[in-house]
Amino acid sequence: MKITDNATAQDFAKFIDLQQQFSAKQNLLQQLEVLINRGAQKFAEMHSTEYVVLQEELSRLDADIKALFEKHPEWRGEKKSVATPYGNVEQRTVIELEVPNPAMTVALIKARGQADKEFAAADFLRVEESPNIEALERLDDAALAKLGVNRNKRESITVKPAKLNVAKAVKAAKKPAVKEAA
Repeated sequence: MKITDNATAQDFAKFIDLQQQFSAKQNLLQQLEVLINRGAQKFAEMHSTEYVVLQEELSRLDADIKALFEKHPEWRGEKKSVATPYGNVEQRTVIELEVPNPAMTVALIKARGQADKEFAAADFLRVEESPNIEALERLDDAALAKLGVNRNKRESITVKPAKLNVAKAVKAAKKPAVKEAA
């Protein structure tokens, strides 16, 4: 590269200087990240026992809450949930398809596709030729049974801690007080 005028030479010198600063700052940042990671590791080691104990206690509390929730369906109401000042417990219905014998199901899907031209077998198969669970979910239980697929239904219960909704709190604080007529 040939630099012909003084202004260009000054700009190039500034360019080199900025690159040097950038590289130096990048190296410092990497060193700082190493220190932060070491500190985080030491902190984690110092609190690992407490962390494990809390995880075990939370697991036990979660199981106890779910057991009481299941024992008292009258608490739930139509929403299948219980809300208290300390959080929510919600029940959700989870439906999953189980394909006990994928090879058999693939063969049955292909056979149906050949026999029924309106049944697009490719929609229910993946390239690696495993059943397409998402597509099969659209079929009714009788059709699934013919393809060797079971629809399993289970209940899922989630325990959630209370959370302060800061946005709502700020919005409520900003609302002017409504004066009642005497």
